[in-house]
Amino acid sequence: MKKYTLWIIIAVLVVSAAVTAYAMRDEPASEHDNENVPRTVEVKDKQGEETTNRLLSDIGTWSVKSCLVLDGEEYDLYATFDDPEKAIENVKGKCPDALAQLRRGSLTLGELCDGNWQRYRDALAATSDGDNEQGDTLAAFFDIYENVDKNAQIIKLADELSGSAADKAGEQYDRLMMALPYTSIEK
Repeated sequence: MKKYTLWIIIAVLVVSAAVTAYAMRDEPASEHDNENVPRTVEVKDKQGEETTNRLLSDIGTWSVKSCLVLDGEEYDLYATFDDPEKAIENVKGKCPDALAQLRRGSLTLGELCDGNWQRYRDALAATSDGDNEQGDTLAAFFDIYENVDKNAQIIKLADELSGSAADKAGEQYDRLMMALPYTSIEK
C-alpha cells in the first residue's frame, strides 16, 4: 500500500510541475496591444520655456524644442541646450580641474568636444566620487547634453512606427512610449 501511495504522490508532483511549467511559459511577442497604436505620428517644433539650475547657471540654458504628436496628443521630447557649442565651451571653463583629472586617467580623451563627450561621461561615471562640485557640474551637463541623442532615437522610433507592419506596430509603439521622458507621459 505504501508503494502505491508513493507512486501516486510522485505522479501528482510530476503533473503539477508540468501544469506549472505550461502556465508560466513565455508568451509570444504578439501580446502587445495593437488597439492603442496611434494612426497619426508626427514630430513638431515647439518653443519651450528656458531652464537652468544652480550647477549649470554658468554653462547655459536648455529647453524643450520638439514634441511628438500621436493622434493629436503632444508628448514633449527631452530638453536640450539652447546653444550646445557654447555650453561645451562654458563647461570647459567652469570645470577645468575635473576635465584634467579625467584626461590624466585616460590618454585617449583629448579636449572635450561634441565628438568625444560620451567618453568623458563614461570616464566620469567610472571615477566619480560624488563629493566634487566640478564633477557634479559635469554630470549635470552630460545629463542635458545627451538628450540630443535620446531625441534622435525617439524620432527614429516614431518613423519606424509610421512605417511598421500591423503585426509589429504594437511592439514599436511600446518601445516608443518607453523612450519618451516620463515627464511628458505624466501630463
